[in-house]
Amino acid sequence: MVPSNILPRQGHRLLQVGVALFLVTCFEGFAVPYFAAPNLGRSVHTLCAFSGVLLLALGLVWPRLELTTTTRAR
Repeated sequence: MVPSNILPRQGHRLLQVGVALFLVTCFEGFAVPYFAAPNLGRSVHTLCAFSGVLLLALGLVWPRLELTTTTRAR
């Protein structure tokens, strides 16, 4: 794999995971009232939504980072 193609692929993967997590969060919201502890379910729902948005933001910024070759390989 060419090193110049690694960062865009990683950014694309972050976007995919962020969208998947955000969609799971949307469907999880329908189940929150049926949890044994709805407050705990709501906090997990909020945390997952925040994590999904964070991954989306990182995925958009990732290809523009100036990383060295040793940092890219990790």
